[in-house]
Formats: sequence, C-alpha cells, structure tokens
Amino acid sequence: SRLGVWEPWEASYILVAQEYASRPAFDVAGARPTDPGYNWAVPTLKQKPVSVSLLQTWLLSASLPRAQTEVSELLGDLARQARLPFALFLLLTAGCIFAFVRRHFHALGALGASIAFMTLPVVYLGAHSLATPTLFLSTTTLAMLAWAQLFLEKERRLLWGALFGVALVLTFLDQRLIGLFTVFGAIVTFAL
Repeated sequence: SRLGVWEPWEASYILVAQEYASRPAFDVAGARPTDPGYNWAVPTLKQKPVSVSLLQTWLLSASLPRAQTEVSELLGDLARQARLPFALFLLLTAGCIFAFVRRHFHALGALGASIAFMTLPVVYLGAHSLATPTLFLSTTTLAMLAWAQLFLEKERRLLWGALFGVALVLTFLDQRLIGLFTVFGAIVTFAL
C-alpha cells in the first residue's frame, strides 16, 4: 500500500547485499579466516556472519545501484527495485505451473492453479517483504515441477533432468540442506 520498507528487518537484507557486493576480491594465497570475504558462501553484516540466503543475497546485490552512494540513503527508493527479483521468480513459477497443469490436465485448472500459487505467498505466508520465504517457495516448486516433468515425459528427459539439477542447485543456494530435504521429501512422499 505504500513505497518504502515494510518490515523493520527487511532493511538489513539490503545492507547485507551491499556489503556482500562490495567485498574485496578473495586472495587465496594470503587468506586468513578472519579476513573479510574469506568464505564467499557466508554473507556478512558489519563483517559478522548472518543467516541469510545466499541466492537472495546475490539477487539483491545484482539489483543494487553500482554508484558509491551509501545504500541507507536510498533505502526507500530501493524497496521496489529490491523486490523485483522475487516478484519475477514468483511470476516465472506461476507460468511454469500454468504450463504444466495445462499440458497434463486442462486450461481452466491451469489458470486456477496459477492463481492459487500467486495468492498463496501473499495471503498465507504474508510474502510482501524480502524476509519471507517467497524465494524458497519458488525454488522448491520449480524443482518439483521439473522432477514431475522428468517423471511424466517420455521425450527430452535429458532436458528435464538438467532443469531439475539447476532447480536443485537454486534450492540449495537459497536454503541449503533444508531446501533439498523439502524437495526430496515431497518426491519420496509422492513415490510412496
């Protein structure tokens, strides 16, 4: 309903992304564990490790302006720009759900499934900020859709296998092992 940061902790995710993007290049030869940027897989805030999704940090880093302006001065202006990657992930996932359901069932069911998916994050999860599991929902859903296509499709299995692998990597980068456990748990449940 308004521009700006909706949740108080949402600002810290943008600050983590700015610090991650401005890290010095990692020098393997003279590295020490106390050096900033020692572990590329751990985002930091004020050079202290924070528990933030690596994929989320990468997406936010890519959406930040490259100017040397301090991001805290632009925070209200960056709110829409920072949410754009997550909105695009949701739109991509809804399009994939539509295509999958339409191919195997019918168009009206596909439309209903896509609308249900698009409203679930907003209504059920309250996913209007960066701090909610919007990206987790999208990456795990894309992985499960790719697996279902791999399971159901007789042709182009190599393509669907590759897409399933890419979706698993995105899920891992987003939520580490819990994302993989979610996908494989759904697959095992379906198999049983």
